[in-house]
Formats: sequence, structure tokens, C-alpha cells
Amino acid sequence: MDSFETRLEKLEKSLGNGTCDKNIIKYIIREDKAEERDRESRRHNVVVNSLPNDVNESIEGQKDRDTREVNNILNKTLNLNVKVEKIIR
Repeated sequence: MDSFETRLEKLEKSLGNGTCDKNIIKYIIREDKAEERDRESRRHNVVVNSLPNDVNESIEGQKDRDTREVNNILNKTLNLNVKVEKIIR
């Protein structure tokens, strides 16, 4: 991912004379801030693959089991002392 300054320099060079329209700069800043907010919102997300799947169990039952398993991995195995807030299957 290019930094804001790098993206701005590329844009200025592509315009040829080194000047840049204020609206383009505002757009780049908005895009950069939106990306920053998105990254911040996902900062503490953890993706866990290969948890067992029981097709005979309800979705809520699977989520409860997943929560227990992820808590076990994070807290007992990795000793992180964290709380699982939300599970998405």
C-alpha cells in the first residue's frame, strides 16, 4: 500500500506540471482517511480456520462452540487473556 505522500507525488507527476487540483487532493485525503478507519475497525480481528463443523448443530450452537474453542486457543494456549466479543461463521 502506497503512503499518502507517495500517492500524491504520483498524481502530481501524472498531471505533468506538478500542480494538482484541490478537489483531487481532497478526494485522496478522504480515501486515505476512509482506509485508515477501515483498518482501525479491523485491527483486533482474528481469523480462525479449520474449526470443526457439525451440520446437525444449530447455527447458534456452532457459534457457541466456536466461541469456546477460540477462547481456549487465545486464552489457554496463547495466554493472551482476551475476550471474544463476536463470532462470524
